[in-house]
Amino acid sequence: IKYFKLLPLKKFIKKYTIILLVFSTLLTLKNYQLDKYIYYKLKKTNIYEKYYVDTNKVKVTAPSEKNNLILIYLESMETSLISKENGGTFTTSRIPELETILKENTNFSNTDKFGGPENITVASFTMGSLVSSSSATPVDINLFRGYSKKNIPLKNIKTLGDILKENNYNLKLIQGSPASFAGTDLYYKEHGNYEIIDYNKMKEKKYIDKDYQKWWGVEDKKLFEIAKKEILKSSESNKPFAVTLFTMDTHFKDGYLDEDCVNKYETNLSNVYACSSKRVSDFINWIKSNDFYKNTTIVVLGDHLTMQNSYYNGYKNYNRTIYNAFINSKQKEQNNKNRHFNNFDLYPTILASLGFEIEGNKLGFGTNLYSGEKTLTEKLGSSYIDKELLKRNQFYD
Repeated sequence: IKYFKLLPLKKFIKKYTIILLVFSTLLTLKNYQLDKYIYYKLKKTNIYEKYYVDTNKVKVTAPSEKNNLILIYLESMETSLISKENGGTFTTSRIPELETILKENTNFSNTDKFGGPENITVASFTMGSLVSSSSATPVDINLFRGYSKKNIPLKNIKTLGDILKENNYNLKLIQGSPASFAGTDLYYKEHGNYEIIDYNKMKEKKYIDKDYQKWWGVEDKKLFEIAKKEILKSSESNKPFAVTLFTMDTHFKDGYLDEDCVNKYETNLSNVYACSSKRVSDFINWIKSNDFYKNTTIVVLGDHLTMQNSYYNGYKNYNRTIYNAFINSKQKEQNNKNRHFNNFDLYPTILASLGFEIEGNKLGFGTNLYSGEKTLTEKLGSSYIDKELLKRNQFYD
């Protein structure tokens, strides 16, 4: 009897292990789209040779009077969250204050209502988003080496930070989590030598206690308090300043709901979005209350679509897009509705909003949306660009 009980386990243990390993591998590949990544990395593309505009070779001219820049990246913030009446998915807007900001300022949209850039795989995560929107160039994900001082992201590309640094801007990056994650600190140090005020630096500067931690480090409520102090310091200089902020409360799964946020909706994430909308709006109103605002452009961008896709169950036929608003821009839009564009186009558009002139209105894969010229997406289609940018290219390497 004992022999017959043990026989199946001994006989099939290797098979069980192999089946489990294969199943786990396939599940991981599917969840993280590594199957898609590997499939396309086996193919080659010539999209760079055909369409890429070398950022080092384009003449970019600063205005005689330089505007400050406050660039706010909102974690997983979609235009999809506004009311259906104005282009979103919900009968009642989940982000009413941010929706009002769209009404009162410039929003570049894929429809005749409010909308935003189309999602592409190379910009569908935070590092990919911030790099593409500040360099108009994809960042490759090295699955085995990662990024280090010997392997700096896009070392030879001229980015937003590089151009601002050349024009004597005082640059700061403020985020509530450690900036070392995904090589963010390496990118901002290499491209503009930003002063980085992240979770660890906030401890050093005694903004928070050494054992302080909420959510990913510092919650957005505290982040905005710290950002106000740092922006005021920057405004005291006779140099123009550019401050980049990253929020985190709306990160999946379910987000971080602060104790003073209102529980209005059934789902936690809806309440987090509503609270974030109010916090961001209050922060922008604070900026407007200061003397430096008259010479300051505020750009508010969602970094990517939420990865908590189940939140949009029931809205399968809706084309979700990423939030964007340009406040106190030095440019007037010529054609901001029914545009097809992606994160790459935000780089030259941000520069234009500050009053910079871009020779040819193109940088990298991006087109200045204020110019009214056709974007690469409008010429080639989003699906084609998405697939080609996942392939190997000698020029890129």
